[in-house]
Amino acid sequence: MKKSIFYLLMIPVFFFATACSSHGDIPSSDVPQDIITNFNSRYPGADHIKWKTEKKDGKTIYEAEFLINGAKVEAEFDEAGNFIREED
Repeated sequence: MKKSIFYLLMIPVFFFATACSSHGDIPSSDVPQDIITNFNSRYPGADHIKWKTEKKDGKTIYEAEFLINGAKVEAEFDEAGNFIREED
């Protein structure tokens, strides 16, 4: 009985985890090459780069969080590699 309850409680957790895995942190190897190329040309010397994805208006947005000259910066790119915006 306890196992049945446990498995029933785990079903929503599994579906939530699956849904969340499509957004959030991703390895740089999963970022399209056009985005990497544009990022590297805009931010030479960037360090400690972390990539995330999110959906906006049905489109995937790639966000890089990184350090440049000691300052934390965030930059967003669309799926085609076009720069969208930057935040300090």
